[in-house]
Amino acid sequence: MNKPEWKLIRPSADAVETFNAFWTENPTKTKVQLFDGGEFVDVKEEGFIDDFLDYEEKDKAILQEDNLYDFLVNINKTYHTRVTGIKNLVEELKKRGINTTSDLKTQILNGLSFLDFMKMCKITTKSYTYSFATKVFSFTDEKYPIVDSIVATLLDEYQNSNKYPECSYKGLPKSKWGDYKLYMDNYKAFKKAFKIERLSSKQVDKFLWTYGKLIDAYWQKVGGFRFSHISFDSKTIE
Repeated sequence: MNKPEWKLIRPSADAVETFNAFWTENPTKTKVQLFDGGEFVDVKEEGFIDDFLDYEEKDKAILQEDNLYDFLVNINKTYHTRVTGIKNLVEELKKRGINTTSDLKTQILNGLSFLDFMKMCKITTKSYTYSFATKVFSFTDEKYPIVDSIVATLLDEYQNSNKYPECSYKGLPKSKWGDYKLYMDNYKAFKKAFKIERLSSKQVDKFLWTYGKLIDAYWQKVGGFRFSHISFDSKTIE
């Protein structure tokens, strides 16, 4: 298998729809190009459909869970955010009148700030909670993008690639993406550059994460993962 002269595919509305459909039992397409002008890869034949379906089922279960502790634990477990002491976080939330997942969603929709929630998580769990907190907010309001190493890595590649001039505003240094407001600003600029503003952050997250997983698997076959993964500066979120 020869490695192509790689160029990431354009993140159009059609591409987002195609990659999101891999999380369903019968996607409209199973063969896709991972690189612009490159060879086609059969996602189903490579065994990914079952993996993505597993995540889809877990996501549905998380969305339907109104027990606050189970909601937070399942996010942590499913997305490997390695937060400890979630029981302490739940106790603190209940002191603030947040007893269920529905209560938490209402508070977020009514203005509970991400920074306040993340600080609460960090104080009560004594853990690095940044990525975990973005996923909690994403599951309660789809306008919030997740911060994930795969998503952030691809986002950085698009923003800093001279192969897509419309998105080459260089964004922010990777180390500054620990500021969630700045990360969201970058994310919105990315969506605007490729004219996919009408799509929810959840849809775009799923596209970037799925695409990144497929690229990772492909490059494992041809000699390794070529992206430099994002390393967040925790000092920006102290």
